[in-house]
Amino acid sequence: MKYILVLAVLLLISTSLHSEENDGNELLSQCNETIRYLDGATEVDIDDGLQCLNYLHGLNDALRVWQAVGNTPITCLPPALSNGQAARVLVVYAKNHPAILHQAKSLVAIMAYQDSFPCEDL
Repeated sequence: MKYILVLAVLLLISTSLHSEENDGNELLSQCNETIRYLDGATEVDIDDGLQCLNYLHGLNDALRVWQAVGNTPITCLPPALSNGQAARVLVVYAKNHPAILHQAKSLVAIMAYQDSFPCEDL
């Protein structure tokens, strides 16, 4: 089972490597569009907003599966965390830590989650 999860994560990463930027700057830009939409803006780049939501949804699922199969948790996401709330967490963290935005978007998102949702017993 562990190997299936690793394969799924590698597949997710490899398919996202084909985008032009694939870094924290790109994810921040996309998630900004998500938040603008959630806050009622009418002129948003809906494609970017959906890419943020879809990316975070996949990452959240992978993190939960990782933990569910008995691995040490990377972060402890709340069970009721919505994709919109995850986007807000990402944006706040990214804006407060601009020096890391050149990193891969998966790393930036995980760092944001670890900051907001640490595991108490790690």
